Amino acid sequence: IRRDATRFAMEIVKPFSEELMRAVESSALDVRHERYANGILEDYLHARCAQYVIDPAAPRVVIASLEGSRCRARMQMAALVSAVGGVGHRVFAGSPEPAVIGAAVRHERADTLLVCVPAGDSSAPASIAAIRDALPRDVELLLAGPGVEQTVGWPDGVGGIQSYAHFADWIRHRHLTAHLAAG
Repeated sequence: IRRDATRFAMEIVKPFSEELMRAVESSALDVRHERYANGILEDYLHARCAQYVIDPAAPRVVIASLEGSRCRARMQMAALVSAVGGVGHRVFAGSPEPAVIGAAVRHERADTLLVCVPAGDSSAPASIAAIRDALPRDVELLLAGPGVEQTVGWPDGVGGIQSYAHFADWIRHRHLTAHLAAG
């Protein structure tokens, strides 16, 4: 099942989202059409996530974005990969302000924050540094998305996730580590 969710992400969701963005950028589609299509995808992914029962003692991850709600479909796909991996998750599509994201992480008692980074955002390193400063020190900060590979200068203690498959592997490792620490 884990492989199916990761495969779905890599073979269906990622190309679909990229094609939607290209169509909007080339004016072949209006932004409202992109939002409508992404909304349908987001609803589908949310329904798939709800099928999984997560152990309350499992590690928890908050999934947020520097773009606010713009990449909600990608965040929901990361949530599905989390659910399949047995990790508790919360998609936070609110303000990309560091203090607000930090408050959401503390509220959820998450031990990890995954932040989607858009491509071409020159302010991303400063935003990530501010988010790191707003988080409790024991919270792991991971970055994913098209802007991760394009940007240099991430602060120390920040990890990168290159793909949904890599995120699934990280989840498996994190879950195993938590399980071994518990007993």
